[in-house]
Amino acid sequence: MTPWSQGRTKYHIHAQSGQLEANCKAIAGNDIRRAGPPGNFPRISKSGDSSYNFLMTTYRLPLFPLQVVLFPGQNLPLHIFEERYKVMIGECIEDDAPFGVVLVGKGGIHKIGCAARISEVLEKFPDGRMNILTRGEQRFEVFRVYDTRPYFEGEVSDFHDEEGDDPAELCRMVWDALEKSGSAPRNLHDELLEDPLRLSFAVAEALRLPLREKQAFLGSRSLEWRLKRLLAFLRKDEPSRFTITDYEKSAHRNGH
Repeated sequence: MTPWSQGRTKYHIHAQSGQLEANCKAIAGNDIRRAGPPGNFPRISKSGDSSYNFLMTTYRLPLFPLQVVLFPGQNLPLHIFEERYKVMIGECIEDDAPFGVVLVGKGGIHKIGCAARISEVLEKFPDGRMNILTRGEQRFEVFRVYDTRPYFEGEVSDFHDEEGDDPAELCRMVWDALEKSGSAPRNLHDELLEDPLRLSFAVAEALRLPLREKQAFLGSRSLEWRLKRLLAFLRKDEPSRFTITDYEKSAHRNGH
């Protein structure tokens, strides 16, 4: 995926790559593997960090693997040019339906992604290409990947934070540190203090964190961990206080 700018809008372009397509058929860390002979559906492996259970409500969601992490509430411009994604986006526009953005890397797609809804079609071209603006909605977890359509689909379930202590004090500390750092974008307002989940992701996006860090934020069920991690960045504390390793150690407990 590469950025492409037109005017003041930077679009994210899905790269055409055989290796990228192959990676889309697996979940990073071998969480999904192909069952049986070629042509069968991939299935979830029995790895300890899966939160799948048979009482869980799952649904099919079109998947758009990208080298980008989308947060709930974040705007993401996309340039659509591959035929399969023209089909997928066309169906989403017709049905007013979301699709799933998942980070893809050498090990496959990450199992925690974010649903995106098309908020505006900015431009259409005669050959079917289009520039669209999307907005992140609900996080989800991928359990299976299907390749029976022109594009990939996932069997997914909504992914939520665990209940925790009242985050009001931590939220105020994060907001004060953000203002003091001078990193607060103009479009962020203190009304976010009333929505701690949205605050945690909005500030993480404002800080332009590395992809690995952003994926850790997306995949954490702990609001407290995200807020403390943000404080560490904003105050330039010793990173080891709230490190990725801490997140990875808690992944099993959190059902990641």
